[in-house]
Amino acid sequence: MKQLNRHISKALSTSPWLAGPFLALAAYCPLFIFALAGSWLPHLLVISLLWCGWLLLKHKSWKAGWLALWILLCIPVLIPQHHTSTPMQGNGSTLRLAQVNVLQENRKHELVAQQIMSLDADVLAFQEVNKVWTDTLAELLSEEYPYYSLAPHEKHYGMAIFSRKPLKDVQLNVWAGYPVLSAKIRQGDQETLVLSVHTPSPVTLKRFKARNEELHEIAKFVREADMPTLILGDFNIVPWDSALKPLLQAAGLKDCRSLHYTATWPSPLGRWGIPIDYVLHSAHWQRISHGSAPIPGSDHKAMVATLALKPVTNKENNSILLGENLEKQAE
Repeated sequence: MKQLNRHISKALSTSPWLAGPFLALAAYCPLFIFALAGSWLPHLLVISLLWCGWLLLKHKSWKAGWLALWILLCIPVLIPQHHTSTPMQGNGSTLRLAQVNVLQENRKHELVAQQIMSLDADVLAFQEVNKVWTDTLAELLSEEYPYYSLAPHEKHYGMAIFSRKPLKDVQLNVWAGYPVLSAKIRQGDQETLVLSVHTPSPVTLKRFKARNEELHEIAKFVREADMPTLILGDFNIVPWDSALKPLLQAAGLKDCRSLHYTATWPSPLGRWGIPIDYVLHSAHWQRISHGSAPIPGSDHKAMVATLALKPVTNKENNSILLGENLEKQAE
């Protein structure tokens, strides 16, 4: 045991020279392996700070100072680089949204439905729903949410939208090999485009590239739609990842979070997880409140937001198609 402790102590004493540059690569380098490590940048910085304290206790001030300089260099990455949504008082035209990744293997269908009902959202976006999930959700939620579109899939990329408001122009798009479900709802005097998104988790280089390509296609779709937009989804990307910035800028979107941190995955870590689930909105909307909620049996927490539609001066006369229950299944 003493020999093991000596090896650990020696490693902690010599490794700061390499750990500092690695922190910077995780913070700033967009290449696959460093971007993946950068998803956990806050945790890496906290560990590094504790490491600095240990080095100071061991009177290794030069090494502690070296590591502290790299920590200071990396901290600005966590400062929001885009405008977050500013809270406001609702003007009467408000919408409550919930983003829910249920975890396909989760068998707590009824408990999840009960929890979702308690959120009292107007629009629900679900990911990782297979046929069993969509059948169960339709049965349990359809009375409260009579308008819905279902796109089940058996490989963790099924999705669904449930709404208290009629859905129009429902589409199932496939970008970079992954589905995106879209529909339009009417809120106030305007139509709003709603998307349910689940980008691939970037655990391999191929999936990393596919995720970034899908984000690019979503930005293009929203930009061409040129209308009020809401995007709910499991993006598998953290807010400080540079790959998210082009989507926010190109599509003019804002994160409903007040700051970077409302952690949603993995749910057992609670607030110490990382934020990869989102409710994004165009400038037509403004945040009133946001937060997270547990999902029984899932590895994700739900993202919940209440938004207010900003008043417009030039009202558009859009035709409304009042549909009944809408279903669209992925092949």
